[in-house]
Amino acid sequence: LQMTGKLTGDFEVDGQKQNPSSSFTSSFSAPNKFRHDMKDQGVIGSTGDQLYIYANDRYLTFDAPKSRTMADQLPAPFPDMLGAQNLSLVLAFSADAAVDLTHAYDDVSRVADVKLDDKPYTTLKLVRQRDNAVLQVLIDPSTNLLRRATIDMSGNLAARGAKDVKKATVTIEYTTTTANAPIKAETFAWTPPPGA
Repeated sequence: LQMTGKLTGDFEVDGQKQNPSSSFTSSFSAPNKFRHDMKDQGVIGSTGDQLYIYANDRYLTFDAPKSRTMADQLPAPFPDMLGAQNLSLVLAFSADAAVDLTHAYDDVSRVADVKLDDKPYTTLKLVRQRDNAVLQVLIDPSTNLLRRATIDMSGNLAARGAKDVKKATVTIEYTTTTANAPIKAETFAWTPPPGA
């Protein structure tokens, strides 16, 4: 699986407006190799033998699971970072994507389809009580792959003390997703850069 996309934030909290964005490229090869490269923010991946995170000239490594695994069985901070940056990659790596979603969210329901460019997408709404997060996922019905994931963090920020939350969303927009893509083996290779 190969993906390109963009992560965009839209925040207006306590009079402060922020709209951060960054593009990414990702590759996955079953059962346990992946690479997620977020422009100017770092790389998260698995060589098949080793999980790694590299950012700001620092890195963290762990032994990689030998097969697909549930997100919550990966060492911290992998589940949170991958979930926040590339939900599609988390679900590709998962031993059971449906179980992963129902472990992470208390309520999963299908809602009305959402249209993008005149094409309807199957839409799921997921709610997590512990941090008041609401996730909307758009799935391409012709491929069953994610097209967009939007998390609304308004409830979370309000619960943490923000006084005026007009909007607080993060959207992962998949611009290209190619299943069964030919991927070169060196895509997944990684060693710590000198001086890291």
